[in-house]
Amino acid sequence: MESYTYRSNEMASYFVPERVTRRLMADLARTAVDGGRRYAFTLGAGVSLAAPPVRLGAVHCYLEGDPAPIAAALGLHPARRGRRRPASALTVVDPGVFYSLLDKAGLKVVCLPQLYADLMHWDRRGPEQAEHLRREAMGF
Repeated sequence: MESYTYRSNEMASYFVPERVTRRLMADLARTAVDGGRRYAFTLGAGVSLAAPPVRLGAVHCYLEGDPAPIAAALGLHPARRGRRRPASALTVVDPGVFYSLLDKAGLKVVCLPQLYADLMHWDRRGPEQAEHLRREAMGF
């Protein structure tokens, strides 16, 4: 796990003019599915669904293909460096992120081991949230 990081995937970040909510996640999921694309939530968005209660502050989602059409359909604008970026689409390098997806409240989440690995290399709270996931959802 030391050599793995979700940052191996290309990340496109978008500014969301409103508060980040589960509705944004549902809209993103619906738009991806309507476009025939696979998606799976990870990082904070994933753990908020798989092992609540975790406060939702940003949405990170693995997305098959170019995220620009989905972002445009949702009215999201590319984030400039240094600005708060509450929605990020990770263009998939390894399609393995779509294996054994969880269905949580009708939304797709990466499998628990993938979510744990992603969280371990996330920002300063990532390892803390990975441990929360391990205790609450993975059962050890």
